[in-house]
Amino acid sequence: MQNDRVPLYLQIQEYFKEQISSKNLLENDRIPTEKEIMEQFNVSRITVVNALSGLAQEGWIYRIPGRGSFVKEGKYEPKQSLLTELPDRYTPTTALEANTPNKRTIGLVMTTIGDYFAIRLLRGITQALNDSDFQLIIMLTFNSQEREQYAIKELARMGVEGLLIFPSDGEVYNEEILALKIKGFPFALIDRYLPGIETNIVCSDGSLGAQLAVSHLWELGHRDIVLCADVPVPTMTVEERISGYMKELKARGGMINPANILTNLEVDTKTVLTDHPLFRFMESSMATAYIAL
Repeated sequence: MQNDRVPLYLQIQEYFKEQISSKNLLENDRIPTEKEIMEQFNVSRITVVNALSGLAQEGWIYRIPGRGSFVKEGKYEPKQSLLTELPDRYTPTTALEANTPNKRTIGLVMTTIGDYFAIRLLRGITQALNDSDFQLIIMLTFNSQEREQYAIKELARMGVEGLLIFPSDGEVYNEEILALKIKGFPFALIDRYLPGIETNIVCSDGSLGAQLAVSHLWELGHRDIVLCADVPVPTMTVEERISGYMKELKARGGMINPANILTNLEVDTKTVLTDHPLFRFMESSMATAYIAL
């Protein structure tokens, strides 16, 4: 199963696909637990979670909370992947050259352009391209992995020289991104990275940022500090910030209270919701300071 070019969680997926295809695992058989898989392949829990989530999404297994993962019934029909569509050695096409003979093209895949962060990001990219012979094509995913998959395939089909990708939030990353890595397609990730996979990334040091924020508030006298995030699932960058938050509290001798880490917060600036976690915290003075991610 060892293949240095293939991510570990994909190697685990291929192992179980082979076990199911060869009938070593039959329909409704229970597959090993996360702990057992971690020990068998000497990998981290997040790698196992990614592998199992991918198998479930592709229809190989089904998962029952509290009981485990089981082989799914029925015939499996694999989805077509960019991995099979790209040539073994990526060569940019020239589909756009007829319209812009002096401009090569870079594709930008983003979730949305609805906040100041995204606007500044887009401004920086366009400024960097102003004095180059590249132009930019933008496709928005609206935080959908299906749209993200389509955008990557479509931009590759259009003949872009490379891709800038701001991945959508999710428990696992889009396998089309990993296919780009395996096939040698030039790309860079923005504000995200794939655990255990070497890719070009551009991001801030989230752990250090959270440490500095806690340190600043601690120096001001605050001890009950709440960390707030609005993401629906924990991305690697959010996990880094949570790690930095806890690291600095520990270094300061403070108490780490899991209740002070609030994620998946939806904030409506037009309406005050009295049952909102932030409202309850502020009304009861459960905390004296807040860090917003």
